[in-house]
Amino acid sequence: MLKAIEVEYDGYLSRLETRWAIFLATLGVKHEYKARGYVLDGVRYFPTFWLPELDCFLDVCLAKPGIPSDIELLVERTRKAVYVFFGDIPLPTLRNDPLWVKKRSWYEMVPESDSAHMYNWLEGHGFCMDYPYWWCECPLCRKVGIEYSGCSERLCHCYGENADHGNNYASPRLLEAYRAAHSASFGYG
Repeated sequence: MLKAIEVEYDGYLSRLETRWAIFLATLGVKHEYKARGYVLDGVRYFPTFWLPELDCFLDVCLAKPGIPSDIELLVERTRKAVYVFFGDIPLPTLRNDPLWVKKRSWYEMVPESDSAHMYNWLEGHGFCMDYPYWWCECPLCRKVGIEYSGCSERLCHCYGENADHGNNYASPRLLEAYRAAHSASFGYG
């Protein structure tokens, strides 16, 4: 049987977790790595990150999960959202539509996949799941967060109520964080 070599990078247990930590640090998002562990129906569960300023959990994994019972139980018991990002960190790219590509604006960039699912508890409805959720930034106050399809107007009240000013999921600040995370190299030894 082939045995994997366990490698630790700067306190993080995987390259993917390390890349997400670099992404969060570059954005200036406070994060706590596996700081909160829970026993959920006898099973120990440690979400990858707690984001105190966003009041949510960020969990990262290599493959797309089903709806894990541990996440459902965590949401139910804490009433906090859990955002699950799977696969590599999605880098926003220009849309393939030639009309969009002509504009060459960062507003016309989209993440490469629907790699983030949000699990939450809605009073009166219970546990729910939705996607795609992307990182975004308000172009006015520069607040960052995770919103449905990167709808930055949901982050704050800069545009007033019922505003629909598009998505801002590929701002220069976010692109810098994506690039920093993707450019991390790991040596052995």
